[in-house]
Amino acid sequence: MTEFLDLDRVRLYGGERVKSDLVIYALVRAINGGNRLPPVNVLKLDDITYVLHNDEVEEELENRGGHHLAIAHLRAREPLEVAVIGTKTCLPDHYIEIWKIFVVPDASLPLQKRYAVRKK
Repeated sequence: MTEFLDLDRVRLYGGERVKSDLVIYALVRAINGGNRLPPVNVLKLDDITYVLHNDEVEEELENRGGHHLAIAHLRAREPLEVAVIGTKTCLPDHYIEIWKIFVVPDASLPLQKRYAVRKK
């Protein structure tokens, strides 16, 4: 079962610090074009605090991460569809709120994280 998070009303945390501007741009265009994107797996801390799922939790689950999707929904000012896959009792120290994640020029990222390589 999925639900929609209004990213202006909840706190969403992730463990990554930088993301590609080209990926974010492409996702915002898709969202604004009316495309429905897959839900993002999250863990719930409390009624207003969620954590993006990552590889530390059950590696066989699909739709891990979701940092790009979350940032794109925040920028498009559209609710983010999520699947709450569990709960968490505390927030890891290195996690930050998604609005604090840096969106950087794609060319400045390591090759395997660049947009042109990811879309192949």
